[in-house]
Amino acid sequence: MNRTPHARVINLFEGVRYDVRLHGFRFISLEFALVGSGAVILAIVELLHAGHGGPPLAGGIWFLSVATNCLAVVLLAREARAMGTDTDYSPRLVHLYTLQLVVMLLIPFAVALAALYQWRAGDFRERFMAPASKEIS
Repeated sequence: MNRTPHARVINLFEGVRYDVRLHGFRFISLEFALVGSGAVILAIVELLHAGHGGPPLAGGIWFLSVATNCLAVVLLAREARAMGTDTDYSPRLVHLYTLQLVVMLLIPFAVALAALYQWRAGDFRERFMAPASKEIS
């Protein structure tokens, strides 16, 4: 099996594009903005109780990371709206990217760092597009 050099790259942008195509830009933006705002509120509450030990501090930092991840998804959704939501990936691979996005939302700063990497890499399409005829497993 011949793999492309980017076969193991998690393409968050494609996962967000798929969500925007399914639910619309407004819904995705509002959903993640509300979740991010809620996470900021919970982070503030946790950090206000940080004097009571390590768990509230850790919880506050984790909630801040979730808020940061949500902000990254909103920014990726804006980019998806501007570029369009069509894809050259197979439906199986797009579903995999969406599942990876959902899992990474709970990992501190994972989505934000991956999105930053993708933005710094340049054009989303040229850098991360896989051939439609090949299924990458």
